[in-house]
Amino acid sequence: MFHHLLANANIKSETIDVEKGASLFIFRLGEGKPHVFVISGIHGNEQTGVYVAENLIKKLSKMDLCGSITIIPIANPPAFRCKSHDSPIDGLDLNRVFPGDREGTITERLAAEIWEQALQADYIVDLHSCGEECVPYVLALHREFSYVKSLSYKIGIPYIVESTGKRGQLFVEASREGIPAVIIEMGGTRYIDLQSAVLVREALLNFLTSLGIIQGRALESRPEFYGRIIEIKSPVDGLFVPKIVCGSEINEETLIGEIKNKNKIISPFNGLLIYIRRMMYLFKGEKVARVASKLKR
Repeated sequence: MFHHLLANANIKSETIDVEKGASLFIFRLGEGKPHVFVISGIHGNEQTGVYVAENLIKKLSKMDLCGSITIIPIANPPAFRCKSHDSPIDGLDLNRVFPGDREGTITERLAAEIWEQALQADYIVDLHSCGEECVPYVLALHREFSYVKSLSYKIGIPYIVESTGKRGQLFVEASREGIPAVIIEMGGTRYIDLQSAVLVREALLNFLTSLGIIQGRALESRPEFYGRIIEIKSPVDGLFVPKIVCGSEINEETLIGEIKNKNKIISPFNGLLIYIRRMMYLFKGEKVARVASKLKR
């Protein structure tokens, strides 16, 4: 998949064969500190992050760097090949088994290899996709760890959302080990959201500039911080028609959408609409939208 990058003399690469069909391609650019670790493709159906990682490698290979970046574009090769969220081999979600197990299943062994790489970093950024209609945001333990909040400021994405801190996730386990780590969620599952990809790529380049890895002046970031994500579900069966777009600030009276001829769906929360379904038929109890809750000041 990324053999075309290997001919570039400015890119150091390493291949780790965890098992047949599960080779990790690791790309290294620059040398020394600070050291940033970027990973994508933990979930095989989330393609936008992989595209961002590839573009980042190409871009950075043409620059003089004062520090180093390690990038793993496809962290879960079996799932990526099948375009599936979980591993088709052992059925596990790679982002629920960190720090992994070298004697475990293929997913646990992949996690162990990735964890060893991640522990060498000063900062970790994990790229994911949150759905078809999703505004890019940073997911972080920003209320629990001050160094994670500091990293969130540097990333340059305007929305920072509090994680539930579910264990087994790479960024959660790394944050608890004292390494500033976040997820960047963006649009695109099973396809590439180019608008999200460009925004996130430029945010990452600005982040590297703020660290002094890239020469230049970083743009100042003034993100808004939110609480945890709350899901809104369909109250009935029917055709859902959205009435609002992602990135909208909403309150308890905001119309989210309608189940045609049956029901209006009003937000019960104040916050930021980070995800909403496209127009489609839904059944009672299916997810309609996700809202990042407003933090009390």
